Amino acid sequence: KEVLLLLSQHVQAQLLSKLDNEEILPILEHLDPDDTTDLLQTLSKKRQKVLLELLSDDLQSKVSLLLEFDPKTAAGVMSLNYILVKEESTIGEVAEQMEIHERRTGKLPVVVVLKEQTVIGFLPGHRLAFARPTHSVQEYTKKISVVKHTAKYNDILDHFSEHPHSKVVVLGENKNVLGVIYADDVLRLVHEHESASLYDFAGVSD
Repeated sequence: KEVLLLLSQHVQAQLLSKLDNEEILPILEHLDPDDTTDLLQTLSKKRQKVLLELLSDDLQSKVSLLLEFDPKTAAGVMSLNYILVKEESTIGEVAEQMEIHERRTGKLPVVVVLKEQTVIGFLPGHRLAFARPTHSVQEYTKKISVVKHTAKYNDILDHFSEHPHSKVVVLGENKNVLGVIYADDVLRLVHEHESASLYDFAGVSD
């Protein structure tokens, strides 16, 4: 699966077309929802629907959400690996939420901090190792950039150039948190743009 994710979408589509659903399903089930979504989008709408119905309930719910968005926007490249906490929460309470999330997903989440439903920052993971369980999250919150879910590829790249952080939060229409974009997602976008430019230059974009 790691190799499959490193291939271009065109090659991914070719490989997946040669596999039956029973062979593809285990691959999709062991990927993050955003990666599963990316692979499904290389297939026909008809096959997407069939495979989506075969996914586990939790993954199906997350992938269905991601498939609603334009793949060439911030929402199309975001990850759902995050948790929301209030600024008045304690470090101990956050640690418990993180543990539950990790048991469920196998990954440590980005901790997005809210003040009255508005994003005010995130809690760096290493802070948990030094803070006391009774300390307030607010004491350790760091600023984080946000982008609208409709932001296009170029807007995302420009945003990261102006705000060179490791991640940004993606907001919905009502400024609600939809997901997080990591630096490696942006690097993948840069690679895809560079490849597309080379293909266009060589006249082999198809």
